[in-house]
Order: sequence, then structure tokens, then C-alpha cells
Amino acid sequence: MQATDRGIHNDTRYDLGGGRRWSASSTAASKRALGWSTRAHSCRHAYAQERMRKLLRDLLPRDTLETVSQELGHFRRDVAGTYLR
Repeated sequence: MQATDRGIHNDTRYDLGGGRRWSASSTAASKRALGWSTRAHSCRHAYAQERMRKLLRDLLPRDTLETVSQELGHFRRDVAGTYLR
């Protein structure tokens, strides 16, 4: 499967929306359901950090970062790495 975000085409194993689409839909859904949103990026940071901890038990760091980058919908390790700060 191929995903495109901001003009970048990537192969992915996940059928998940990513990038701006995911952020906008997450914020809109939260506002509809709760009347407020803590913003999608705070969820992304928490998810990425916890997911990295779990995956590092079984995978090499490079493979772990690749997996998390796809799950976040960015498809680039350098972008996913910013969520680990």
C-alpha cells in the first residue's frame, strides 16, 4: 500500500490516515465528542514514547523508529524522532 503526505510517497503496511489528515480528524472528533481537544500532537508524543519503549524489547532501534514513524503516519524516522524528546 502507498501513502502520500505533503507530496511524499511512502510504502506502508498500515491502513491509517497520517500527517495533517490524522491531526485534523483527531481534533475534530475530540471537539465533537468532548467539546474540547488537547491537540493531536500531545497524544502523538505520549504514544510514540510508550510505543518505542515496548518495541525496543524485541527490535533494533532503527527498526523500532521505522515502525513508530509509520504508525504515526509520517513515514520518516527523522520526523518520528522529534516525538521522542
